[in-house]
Amino acid sequence: MLPAFLTVNRLAAASAEPDYLSDHPELILSSTQDWGVLGLDTAAHAPDKEGAPLQIGEKRFEKGFGHHANGVITVLLDSHYESFDTEIGLQPCAGGSVVFRIFVDGQQRFDSGVMRNADRPKLVHVPVAGAQELRLEAKDAGDGISCDMAIWADARLTPARNAARPRPVETSVANSGTSPRISISTCSSTSMSIQSASGASPGGGDSGSMRRRS
Repeated sequence: MLPAFLTVNRLAAASAEPDYLSDHPELILSSTQDWGVLGLDTAAHAPDKEGAPLQIGEKRFEKGFGHHANGVITVLLDSHYESFDTEIGLQPCAGGSVVFRIFVDGQQRFDSGVMRNADRPKLVHVPVAGAQELRLEAKDAGDGISCDMAIWADARLTPARNAARPRPVETSVANSGTSPRISISTCSSTSMSIQSASGASPGGGDSGSMRRRS
């Protein structure tokens, strides 16, 4: 039998394993982008297409968000996490340029400057202890949104020690024609909907959105 202090330490270590956000869509309060739909572990894509594998430069990733400028992803933290980590960059697509920004409880904590599709991934670490909300922004660089396929690779949250994690209490999926809708109710009674937009290519004028409903 393990000594009590070893048992506690092992439990604390286990609780510190990161939560990959693409595995926890219930934490996404809202998501918008000016083309396509948000990719969970894939690049952003048209509603009627499958997303390509996540890639920044020559490096591929199994986990993360495939986003698109101009777009915002808002994530529920509820004081349960210590830090947010990701690698950022652009999915290969000639001419793309994106500015990545991260806000914690409305305060800007990171600005990438202009990144282009030929740039290597950039590691980002942001402390979020005690915070309620994380906002991930992908903005065009002032030259339009063509090929502005933003990647938040390996986007993950490290839980605070001994913190209970937010848990969904109800999930429902409904399909209507070519516009699937997913509704998820969280423990805070917030409902999220994902709405697909039509469109055939990155940088088009269509939009995809995932919005919170009270």
